[in-house]
Amino acid sequence: MTYKEPKDFFLKLLSNVHKNEENLGDILKTLREKAEDKDTKEYLDSLSFLSKKNQEVIEKCFNLIGEQPLPVDDKLKEMFLEDFRREFNALETPLVKFLYFKSAVNYLINVRIGEWTTLVAMADISGNRGVGVLLESCLAEKMAFVERSRRHIRQVIYENLKEKTNK
Repeated sequence: MTYKEPKDFFLKLLSNVHKNEENLGDILKTLREKAEDKDTKEYLDSLSFLSKKNQEVIEKCFNLIGEQPLPVDDKLKEMFLEDFRREFNALETPLVKFLYFKSAVNYLINVRIGEWTTLVAMADISGNRGVGVLLESCLAEKMAFVERSRRHIRQVIYENLKEKTNK
């Protein structure tokens, strides 16, 4: 498909993000099945909840612009899950598994942040201020989640190091 107008590309990117949020829910479900501790399961459940909320926000955006999502190729989901399963099976300690979970999810979220950032800018440029507000709320949530995750990783590593030095 060719994109002559920014609106066409905006619609394609919005469709991609909608599908990616749906895929994120599927990925998180798979990750949760592998999670061994309560904190990681809660972390994944929270992110899954937010992903569903974001899907609803995107559907509202489609309503506001009077469009429907375009068909989207989602090969990346299967590639990610295949890589995750292969890598996860090589992990042995709870700390390494925790760090792998966090890095895998943070990777996905950071890719999404790039998409959301572009969508917000495109909504503003095209004059869809209401859509821009909705999209920016999702972007802010993603950015806050990454920051919170970063702090959690630091805390767990610090506690692990502290525990080792006290032995």
